[in-house]
Amino acid sequence: MNFVLFDDRVSPINAAVWGNILRKITSLIFGLALLVGGLWGFGYMLFHSGPVKILFWTIPIGAFALGVAILWEDVGDYLKRDNRI
Repeated sequence: MNFVLFDDRVSPINAAVWGNILRKITSLIFGLALLVGGLWGFGYMLFHSGPVKILFWTIPIGAFALGVAILWEDVGDYLKRDNRI
Protein backbone atom coordinates (compact mmCIF):
# COMPACT_ATOMS: atom_id res chain seq x y z
CA MET A 1 0.00 0.00 0.00
CA ASN A 2 1.44 3.33 -1.04
CA PHE A 3 1.16 6.27 1.31
CA VAL A 4 0.76 9.58 -0.49
CA LEU A 5 1.35 12.68 1.59
CA PHE A 6 0.09 15.16 -1.00
CA ASP A 7 -2.15 13.87 -3.75
CA ASP A 8 -2.15 16.02 -6.89
CA ARG A 9 -5.79 15.22 -7.63
CA VAL A 10 -7.03 16.44 -4.25
CA SER A 11 -4.67 19.29 -3.44
CA PRO A 12 -5.11 22.55 -5.35
CA ILE A 13 -1.36 23.14 -5.05
CA ASN A 14 0.79 20.70 -7.00
CA ALA A 15 3.78 18.79 -5.65
CA ALA A 16 6.39 21.16 -7.13
CA VAL A 17 4.94 24.11 -5.24
CA TRP A 18 4.82 22.07 -2.01
CA GLY A 19 8.48 21.17 -2.54
CA ASN A 20 9.40 24.85 -2.90
CA ILE A 21 7.44 25.80 0.20
CA LEU A 22 9.04 23.04 2.29
CA ARG A 23 12.50 23.99 1.00
CA LYS A 24 11.95 27.63 1.99
CA ILE A 25 10.67 26.66 5.45
CA THR A 26 13.67 24.37 5.98
CA SER A 27 16.05 27.09 4.82
CA LEU A 28 14.47 29.68 7.13
CA ILE A 29 14.67 27.32 10.13
CA PHE A 30 18.31 26.47 9.33
CA GLY A 31 19.21 30.16 8.91
CA LEU A 32 17.54 31.11 12.18
CA ALA A 33 19.25 28.24 14.00
CA LEU A 34 22.66 29.33 12.74
CA LEU A 35 21.97 32.97 13.59
CA VAL A 36 20.80 32.22 17.13
CA GLY A 37 23.54 29.64 17.67
CA GLY A 38 26.20 32.08 16.53
CA LEU A 39 24.90 34.82 18.81
CA TRP A 40 24.64 32.42 21.74
CA GLY A 41 28.18 31.11 21.16
CA PHE A 42 29.57 34.61 20.84
CA GLY A 43 27.84 35.75 24.04
CA TYR A 44 28.91 32.66 25.94
CA MET A 45 32.53 33.04 24.90
CA LEU A 46 32.47 36.75 25.66
CA PHE A 47 30.88 36.62 29.12
CA HIS A 48 31.43 33.12 30.54
CA SER A 49 34.89 32.05 29.49
CA GLY A 50 38.41 33.16 30.12
CA PRO A 51 40.95 34.10 27.49
CA VAL A 52 40.16 32.33 24.22
CA LYS A 53 42.40 32.05 21.16
CA ILE A 54 41.32 34.14 18.21
CA LEU A 55 40.86 30.99 16.11
CA PHE A 56 38.01 29.82 18.35
CA TRP A 57 36.14 33.09 17.77
CA THR A 58 35.73 32.17 14.11
CA ILE A 59 33.24 29.40 14.95
CA PRO A 60 30.41 31.53 16.42
CA ILE A 61 31.16 34.44 14.09
CA GLY A 62 31.11 32.09 11.09
CA ALA A 63 27.83 30.48 12.21
CA PHE A 64 26.30 33.92 12.68
CA ALA A 65 27.51 35.05 9.25
CA LEU A 66 26.11 31.93 7.57
CA GLY A 67 22.75 32.46 9.28
CA VAL A 68 22.63 36.07 8.15
CA ALA A 69 23.55 35.09 4.58
CA ILE A 70 20.88 32.38 4.38
CA LEU A 71 18.19 34.62 5.85
CA TRP A 72 19.27 37.54 3.63
CA GLU A 73 18.79 35.41 0.52
CA ASP A 74 15.46 33.91 1.62
CA VAL A 75 13.90 37.14 2.85
CA GLY A 76 15.26 39.06 -0.14
CA ASP A 77 13.73 36.55 -2.56
CA TYR A 78 10.43 36.72 -0.71
CA LEU A 79 10.31 40.52 -0.81
CA LYS A 80 11.30 40.76 -4.50
CA ARG A 81 8.66 38.45 -5.99
CA ASP A 82 5.13 39.52 -6.78
CA ASN A 83 3.21 36.32 -6.00
CA ARG A 84 3.73 35.79 -2.30
CA ILE A 85 2.58 32.50 -0.82
